[in-house]
Amino acid sequence: MDDSYRNLKDVPPMDIPKNLPSNAKQRIKVDTILWLAISICTFYYSDILNVILHEPGLNGFTYNAAILLSGFAIAIALYYIMWLNLIKGIDADDWEAHNSYGIPIATGSFVLSAICWIVAMWPVYGVKTPAIVFILFMGFIMLVSIIPSLSHAKKPSKLALSNEKWRKEHTKSE
Repeated sequence: MDDSYRNLKDVPPMDIPKNLPSNAKQRIKVDTILWLAISICTFYYSDILNVILHEPGLNGFTYNAAILLSGFAIAIALYYIMWLNLIKGIDADDWEAHNSYGIPIATGSFVLSAICWIVAMWPVYGVKTPAIVFILFMGFIMLVSIIPSLSHAKKPSKLALSNEKWRKEHTKSE
């Protein structure tokens, strides 16, 4: 066991890697674009909008539950992305500290809505339903992941500020 950190003040805060390969950000963008393209193609070729609006064969109770749960998850996402990030200027890294219960609730309602969508659309698409729902949900997640990066000038997160403060304190003392 290393005894170089005798008290908690001497332990450096977790560092955010700044020396990522130059193509790491590009790879993330390519993945996002691919998921969005696949999702748009799936949306178009499965004719999902027509099925949701006009198909009488959908399972009624789970269809209504899927709409409610999806709407609830989207409302929470809009709260975090639009209100906290774009209007209040709170960085995405600090969302959990600001409002700790929203993300788990949105995740749970998102998963339950996916299950309800699969059950509701099974009579129409059969075995292809889980794949269609998964692709559309991944497209939605990728679309939502783009929005925070479109915000205006970003303030440094609390973690980045604590890293800077720790570095300044410990470089002076050395």
